[in-house]
Amino acid sequence: MTITEIELELKKSGYLNFKSKTINRIAILSDGDRSAVLRKVAEIFKNKGAIYNPNYQTPIINGRGGNQVSSLGVVEIGNKIIFTRPASRQGNNSSGIGNEIAFVNGINKYLDTGYGIFHTITVVFYVSGRTITVNNVLIAESAGSDTAGRKKSDVNLVRLNAPTFRVSLKKSTANFWESADSYYGSQAVSIIESLEKSGDISLIRTGNRVDFEPGITGIAIPTTDDEKLNVIFGSDILGNGAIVKQTFSGNTHFTWDENNLILTVNCLKLYSNINQVKCSDEDPYMLIRRGSDRSLSGRKDFTGLRVQAVYKSRITGDIKQFPRNKFTGLI
Repeated sequence: MTITEIELELKKSGYLNFKSKTINRIAILSDGDRSAVLRKVAEIFKNKGAIYNPNYQTPIINGRGGNQVSSLGVVEIGNKIIFTRPASRQGNNSSGIGNEIAFVNGINKYLDTGYGIFHTITVVFYVSGRTITVNNVLIAESAGSDTAGRKKSDVNLVRLNAPTFRVSLKKSTANFWESADSYYGSQAVSIIESLEKSGDISLIRTGNRVDFEPGITGIAIPTTDDEKLNVIFGSDILGNGAIVKQTFSGNTHFTWDENNLILTVNCLKLYSNINQVKCSDEDPYMLIRRGSDRSLSGRKDFTGLRVQAVYKSRITGDIKQFPRNKFTGLI
């Protein structure tokens, strides 16, 4: 059976959400008891010789292989496999999910073609003047919606006998690093209170709602190195991956070298360390601005304001900028 035929049969049995599809594998998105899902799937394809193998590892070919695809195992149908991924962790409602899907599919389509199951490829991220080479890539997978502990990874490149390479994706049109209400909300309150007390700004208060005086659309503060690391690389990217800025669609931005099994990914921007960002127009600033549905640090008396970590290039017009040393001891 082909993966397309397997997918059609799964849909007939009520399984409608899939991921990580290549010519030799497919993952069913499901929550709850996923091992029970696999046992049911094995029954569906029993007449095709399917077996549920809870201890499955990839075949060893030319010294490569022996990796576990899933901790729950897989259903084998000949040289095709079916496994599961938790639906609730796929982040399908996250911002930029379409870009993420296009990126994952753009890599995975080359993983099996013509080279046998579970051979690896080399992925090269390229931007003018800089490349990052990731060897022994087995598959690209969504990192899901797990942002606990300031995780930034959107896509993980799972590798053979090597650490996973983590990618944080930004669309070409992006102009900020993160919504920093939870990370920087309390500091933003201190900044606003200090500026109001010193007379540097005036606020308009209507009940609990706060707005800036006419002629000011926001307050901007340069970030420290520690803040830059937090909002750009989080806790999981630095030293383990990269920031890739590009809007992916179909085969656009991918170049395949079938002789050497090298996939080149053309990026608009590519960052793997803080100095690359600091010398660019995307150096992060903390911007306190209007946000009708937000409140700083969850405080009702600061409803109507929010804080974002934005690109330096966005600090223009009526945004008022202040140096860090103005707030020594406060932030």
